[in-house]
Amino acid sequence: MDALPLPPLSGDQAEVVARMADLARTRFAPRAARHDAESSFPHENYRDLHAAGLLPLAVPRAYGGVGADPIAYVHALREM
Repeated sequence: MDALPLPPLSGDQAEVVARMADLARTRFAPRAARHDAESSFPHENYRDLHAAGLLPLAVPRAYGGVGADPIAYVHALREM
């Protein structure tokens, strides 16, 4: 249970969060133990975020970003 539940997502917000959750589950999680054991920086994760178009998550669309609002951003970070 969360101390402060997050507001529900709209369709566009849910799509961004689902993409982040998939990336975290399929790409980041399998590498996490290695990075923890080696105390290494997960450079691959940033390449994957870039390739998926999610690196500029909170950057406005007018500037080439995803344009996620604060609610979608928090949900996406929680998934990551």
